[in-house]
Amino acid sequence: MKRFQKILRIPDGTTIITNDMIKPYKNLQEVYIPSSVKIIGKYAFMRCENLVKVEIEEGLQMIKDSSFRDCINLQEVKLPSTVKIIEDGSFKNCISLNELKFNEGLEVIREESLQGCKNIKELNIPKSVKNMAFDIFNNSNIKKTFHYKTNIRSRIRYIGYDNDGKNVDVIYENGIYHIDNIKRHSNSKFGFVCETENGKVVYPNEKGEYKENNIQELLSKANKFNQLEKLTLSHIYKMDKWNKYDSVPSYVVVEQMPYEEIDLFYKDNNKTNWQTLIKASKYDDENQKSSLFALAHALGVFSENGVESKEATDFILNEILPDYSGRQIHAALGGFDVENTPYNPEYAKFFMKYFNGFNFLHNDKTDLLASSHNNFRVVQKIFPEKKVITRQDSERLTLELVKEALVKTIFENVDERAKELAEKAGQLGYSQEQFNKLQEWYLIGNDIPKEELSIVCEKDNEDEVITYEVLEKNDPLGAVIGTLTNCCQVVGGAGQECVEYGMTQPNSTFIAFRQGERLVAQAWVWYDKNTKQVTLDNIEVPNSVMNDFKRYESMKVGVLDCINRLGVNLVKSMNSNFARQGKSDRVERVTIGLGYNDFKSYLTSNYKKTGKINELTGYSGYSDATKENGQVSVVELNKNNIVIKSNSKLLDKN
Repeated sequence: MKRFQKILRIPDGTTIITNDMIKPYKNLQEVYIPSSVKIIGKYAFMRCENLVKVEIEEGLQMIKDSSFRDCINLQEVKLPSTVKIIEDGSFKNCISLNELKFNEGLEVIREESLQGCKNIKELNIPKSVKNMAFDIFNNSNIKKTFHYKTNIRSRIRYIGYDNDGKNVDVIYENGIYHIDNIKRHSNSKFGFVCETENGKVVYPNEKGEYKENNIQELLSKANKFNQLEKLTLSHIYKMDKWNKYDSVPSYVVVEQMPYEEIDLFYKDNNKTNWQTLIKASKYDDENQKSSLFALAHALGVFSENGVESKEATDFILNEILPDYSGRQIHAALGGFDVENTPYNPEYAKFFMKYFNGFNFLHNDKTDLLASSHNNFRVVQKIFPEKKVITRQDSERLTLELVKEALVKTIFENVDERAKELAEKAGQLGYSQEQFNKLQEWYLIGNDIPKEELSIVCEKDNEDEVITYEVLEKNDPLGAVIGTLTNCCQVVGGAGQECVEYGMTQPNSTFIAFRQGERLVAQAWVWYDKNTKQVTLDNIEVPNSVMNDFKRYESMKVGVLDCINRLGVNLVKSMNSNFARQGKSDRVERVTIGLGYNDFKSYLTSNYKKTGKINELTGYSGYSDATKENGQVSVVELNKNNIVIKSNSKLLDKN
């Protein structure tokens, strides 16, 4: 009988091992897995408490969620080099596991994979790993060493730390760098960077060699100028280059200027040209300055060619600054990825030749301006013989050709679960690099169990003029909704952190507002259990819709009406869900941020500002709701009554 069988050889030809296949083998001690098996399925060997030995031949590609979870007597597993992905909790609580060998070829290690594996003393993470979750080692005694490469993206946290989170061994090309007494850490373009308790900063240079410096000494010269203490650790590697010069520009320049182009800031009159633009713009807002810098960089203000630099400066002075506010520039250029996009003279020519307003690259789906900047080299590859400036019509790179190229992107390495995301991102002109990040965040969000999600909401009435939809984690619209509403909430843009947080965190998502099938606005939304507040960080309206709000009273009233319903239903649905799960969490207020809010005038005339600007606990990225413009309160929970705070006569009821 199967229940007494101790050794199992999975039949050759099997491609997926499922939990149903393994359930009958109650006393299983040894398993042999042939090369035909590509996937060990979810919960496949979970709680096989007698299992001691697993042998796997080359061919296996994925170990799914909790595959070997709670196999408390499992002692040794050697994974073949063909394994690409290890999913959530795959070896969780395998307390007897003393050796787990990872091979080059492994790319993804997800949450809690080795949590509770107290007998593994050492683990090496190969260079091929691109995505590793922050808590895979929780409650383990593993001495972690790893090859930290720039292709391991921002999801890496704490990897390499010892148990008290203060020490790390960083393996780089020339050896091992040990760091003690870590205070805070981050990722930089060239690798792991951290500040220590004794005021040192440790970071790699462009060669991957680790350096140590006094952080105050490193920044002291810069701080005399423009508050470079705001510079994040992830950009600290740039300071050696900037400090070669007697003066350092504002941190918005230091943060965005590509490392390879820093010296160009001081070439000829480039610095003077930038100062001319700053003086003429009279911008005090840092985000507006950042967007002006993005435009200056894209058009060639910092070019090696003096003629190009002057032409770009004059164009901005004469064609942009007199006609467009800082707010408009920020809205149009917030998606420009400057740090990772070198200056391209052909793009500068293209922009200045065809510019007749910031929507000159709009098509029937969205505004492609940011995509054109971030992906212009892709456009040039598609049309290698085409030029922007030419006398021959047949050789000209036209607006229509650029639009055509941007919406035909086909991505590599698309996960089966992210095909719809790839289709949407391709239609909107996203680059392969942008898609890679979106796919990574999308898959992380998809893996969050539904019972862990905080933001749930009753479905809106489809018969209303404007309706809301709280997007689920598997809805790819959340990944690209910033592009569809012409805001900086895009990969590479000023609001990239909002996108990542909304896609990957259980207490955050996005809300789509629609008029029928038409997307008329969106909001990044987050819940903070410490303040018991749900906040719509902003309300972003597509450029093509904004005029309709100004012309049609019914649309304005419809949105305000919709916001009231949304606020009420968020409080009801979330509190009911928390109670059902036995959690002490609670929602007592729903607010909307006013910074760069396209609906600001309507909100401030219908709702009162909150007395205090509550922030999102533990989040330090971009946010419109935490700016000095403040927030308005939509609904509040007064004892057990939900009170709508609108002073209009839309839905004035308890």
